[in-house]
Amino acid sequence: MKTELRSDKSYKASITLFFILTLLSLVGTAVVGEILLPITAAFYALLFVFEKNKHVLSIICAAVSVALLLIPVSILPVWCAVSVLCGLVLGLAYRFGNSKCDTAVILTLFIAIAIIFSFVLIAFVKTGDYSLDSAFDFYSELYKRIRTDFVNGMMQAMDSVAVEGIEQIEFTPEYFGALIDGVVNLLVSYVFIISFVLAGLTLKIFTAVAKRFADEENEIKNWKFAVPSIYAYLYIAVYLLSSFAYGDGLFDLSVLNLSGIFATVFAYIGLKAVLELFSNKNRKVLGIVILAVGFALLGGMALDVVSVFGVVYTIQQNKLLKNGQGTGSGS
Repeated sequence: MKTELRSDKSYKASITLFFILTLLSLVGTAVVGEILLPITAAFYALLFVFEKNKHVLSIICAAVSVALLLIPVSILPVWCAVSVLCGLVLGLAYRFGNSKCDTAVILTLFIAIAIIFSFVLIAFVKTGDYSLDSAFDFYSELYKRIRTDFVNGMMQAMDSVAVEGIEQIEFTPEYFGALIDGVVNLLVSYVFIISFVLAGLTLKIFTAVAKRFADEENEIKNWKFAVPSIYAYLYIAVYLLSSFAYGDGLFDLSVLNLSGIFATVFAYIGLKAVLELFSNKNRKVLGIVILAVGFALLGGMALDVVSVFGVVYTIQQNKLLKNGQGTGSGS
């Protein structure tokens, strides 16, 4: 999509603003890491999309991100380069008319790989041995220590705290060990969920700012996060399979992790759909209150309910779009 600046916006002032904000964000990312990735990537994408004249300023920002890698005291500057690459991917995806859903998937995968790579780098720095085997051994030993400390700490806490009815539950080292093992078994889904959130924030910032500067605002508004129905049906299948996944084998862990990832994506769609429903009736605050009460009362079950609503909403909207009756979903 060829997007130009609005006629009432100065090209020089706007591009200079995006350039300065990108540089400042890069410096901030070098200090705090991936937390600022959405801001840095979004402003770099904006600079790339709106800049003319061979993208000189975009190249300068990319060069700065590489230069920041030379800072020897931390691995955080790695996220500067990752942010620029994410911004470049976003800018190219938007220019070539890639769907917002596919763009989010690409960014999520890219960020997930970067997160895993950053942990490998940490192991390299800690051990001084630059091999994958040493990284694996480093985290294996770290997990063993954390698991032991957790189990011992919880057993001591149970011994020192008397709670009525607590004798009805058998709290053993094996019980607490299984708890922390269950958390670790879902680490892959946590990485992808965090990556999805960072990718989503990047897209949110990009579209929010682009709407204010683009000459065709509707072009930005129509670039929506619409998920194909195939993903909804796949989630239904994975969700049903997860009901039978109780072991720690590769298949069971894959199903459970996939279920967690899909649940997060469709929960986001479900939340958006619920708020949109109440907004259409001028009762958005009531919708927020209902959702807050629901999550407070149901806890994790509320996530499942909202994700199922997101699945139904996605399938329904895609059917309406196919029949020329819908306007798309998401943002």
